Amino acid sequence: MFLSLAVGALGSIDVEVDTGGDVLNLDAGHAPTLGVRPDDSAVRRVEGRDETGHGYVRCFTQLDETIHATGAPSIAQTGTNVMFQEIVYDGLIGDALLRRFVVTYDLPGERMIFPPAD
Repeated sequence: MFLSLAVGALGSIDVEVDTGGDVLNLDAGHAPTLGVRPDDSAVRRVEGRDETGHGYVRCFTQLDETIHATGAPSIAQTGTNVMFQEIVYDGLIGDALLRRFVVTYDLPGERMIFPPAD
């Protein structure tokens, strides 16, 4: 399942919904567009191997701008923790944004419904 997400200078991108993740994960190729440099002191860099044995480089930082579901500015987050890594998709959105809402997944209608959480 994908969600269109407005992310600063990137504009609207489609991100995979990943309820098992927490931080917003963006493809490393988007970092320069968002003004993020891996060698910046505000960026924490982690290198390792994943469970399949493939090497990775992950860069963690915080985006100051507000991100929101495209066309739905009330489904938003400011000061978003983000991880940049080489991935197949533009990004993955996780629990950090979703947990603030009671999300209904309408699979036949191919949509997600986000009323505010009580």
